[in-house]
Amino acid sequence: MVFTGYRDQRGLSVSRLDLSAAPRVADTLVMEGRFETEGRSHAFNATMQQDGSGALGLPTATYTEDANRLPWESDDSDVTFLTFDAAGRFGFAGTLARGTEPDPSYTCEVSCVDWYGNARPIFIAGRVFALTGAQLAEGELRDGRIHELRRLDLTAQR
Repeated sequence: MVFTGYRDQRGLSVSRLDLSAAPRVADTLVMEGRFETEGRSHAFNATMQQDGSGALGLPTATYTEDANRLPWESDDSDVTFLTFDAAGRFGFAGTLARGTEPDPSYTCEVSCVDWYGNARPIFIAGRVFALTGAQLAEGELRDGRIHELRRLDLTAQR
């Protein structure tokens, strides 16, 4: 079980709860200077290997004192990835950055962000994606870090 929250002003804390015996916090990682930007439960996604290790992703943004948005009123967000080992210890894997502004010639017709919010991590068939704003970025987890492979602007003229 994974949960998020804030203990202080340093940034977002992500903790893994071990339920194999008496419940205990297996590990907590503080993402300094970052805050969670999407409160809906389907914003978070994870993948797990048979040995209990894996990765998770969640929408985040960099906190700045002069930010003119509240976390729950966020615009497009980065997708931050963490890895975890079989014992539940986290590692910070990095982010796939939010997309640029949509193509200026693009006109949204119907509910263009409501169906997924401002960002989503996607793990499918061994691949890693970040849907953020109007872009889909593919990444690869290699040596405990996320590396961007390619990016598609979903609003660009074809």
